[in-house]
Amino acid sequence: MEIHNPDPSRGMFSSVCLGVKHIASMCDAFFVLPVDIPLIRNCTLKLVLETWLNDRSRIIIPTFKNQRGHPPLFPSSVAEKLLSWDGKNGLQGFLENYKTHIVEVFTPNEYMLLDVDTPQDYEIIKNSINYLNVPNLKECFALLQYYSVSHKIKTHSKLVALLAETIAKSLNEKGLNINPDIVKAAGLLHDIVRYEENHDVKGAKILNDLGFIEVAEAIRNHMDMCIKDSDPITPAEIVFIADKYTLEESFIDIEKDII
Repeated sequence: MEIHNPDPSRGMFSSVCLGVKHIASMCDAFFVLPVDIPLIRNCTLKLVLETWLNDRSRIIIPTFKNQRGHPPLFPSSVAEKLLSWDGKNGLQGFLENYKTHIVEVFTPNEYMLLDVDTPQDYEIIKNSINYLNVPNLKECFALLQYYSVSHKIKTHSKLVALLAETIAKSLNEKGLNINPDIVKAAGLLHDIVRYEENHDVKGAKILNDLGFIEVAEAIRNHMDMCIKDSDPITPAEIVFIADKYTLEESFIDIEKDII
């Protein structure tokens, strides 16, 4: 369905109201997403929807590092109130007035905070498209915080990530093509649920469900792996080796270990 605002000079909120007026009766809930915020991960939509399904009377807003992002999900039951809003401060003013109806949900998606207002913004967005399937450093650390990973395990994970990234870059210099961002993210997140049974498999499932499939595969077997000389080198082997040569909060001296 395509709706045109005959008088866009009235502001963005007038366009929101036109859309709501046409679709609210056709669905139980609806997302509101400005066109200048294009990089929304599937996991953001999924987590927001799952939260709303637990309480269909609430407005659900995704957050990243305590900042609200897009797109919020509105139950159609609030459409009449939204349409009758006087427009003061637009949609933000409406949300402020109905803040008791709002539930915030964490999503590992920094990109939902990025909008395109300038040519420089456009270049940032364009360059970020290729990284949607791999969490960046801020997103990795946000996930570690969300899952209450201890300082000790974070320190260990940082070292594993550093060693894994170093190995990947060294192998690439020899002609391989390993994505260092994948091994770095996998190193940081491989112990995300360290104290749970089968934490490697459970951690991989968490990341897989979030859409970080390649990172999930890189940590799935980091506890135990049989590597043959004929096997191709993948991020999984690199993370496995990096983890085995990182003892808690320090690297193992390889020469001493061999002796």
